[in-house]
Amino acid sequence: MAGQIADELLTENIAYQTVRHDLGTGRAQVIEDMATFHERFPGGHFEIGDVSSHHDVALLTWVIIQGDGKEFARGHDQLTVDHDGKISKIITFGPSSKNPD
Repeated sequence: MAGQIADELLTENIAYQTVRHDLGTGRAQVIEDMATFHERFPGGHFEIGDVSSHHDVALLTWVIIQGDGKEFARGHDQLTVDHDGKISKIITFGPSSKNPD
């Protein structure tokens, strides 16, 4: 199921970079990271907040909600979309930190 969804949404050689991962490529890395998320946060999910986009780039905010409904972390992603509408690059910024007082 995850592979089928990834095939529909992500380019084959998607570029993927997170705080934990240097820039890598391929759907398998994204699928593996989501599997790790589900192992670490059983019943958890992401809630998407604000989304801004222009041309082929989108910025979005997200919140990780744990299985018990409590918020765990907030962050931001930058997505690049190819001419077929598939995501070709994801850069994750998270978790967000509060502004200093």
